[in-house]
Amino acid sequence: MKADPRQTVWLYQQAVEMGSLSALCNLGVCYEDGIGTAPDPKQAVEHYRRAADYGSARAQRLLSHCYEQGIGVDVVTPLSSSALPIASPRSFPSPIGGNTKLHAAILSLDK
Repeated sequence: MKADPRQTVWLYQQAVEMGSLSALCNLGVCYEDGIGTAPDPKQAVEHYRRAADYGSARAQRLLSHCYEQGIGVDVVTPLSSSALPIASPRSFPSPIGGNTKLHAAILSLDK
């Protein structure tokens, strides 16, 4: 039996209601990629932001990627300290996708 992506979204939503941080992040991926739902990048960013607020390094990376690529955000300012308000340099030990400018900007946030 093949899995129904809409069922996956529903299950992630149920898991989020029970407090699953990974489900919150995965639900963001569903919204970003349109898996089991219409693509909604703004909703994806909101899910990533919530998961990142709770300390998910994966969500921080995905949120950083959204800001860098202008996905689901109104202003594309990847090198601004306001662009990555919750990202931690400890979550990004090496340059993200080879983008050393973005990595340097992230490292400067703790200063």
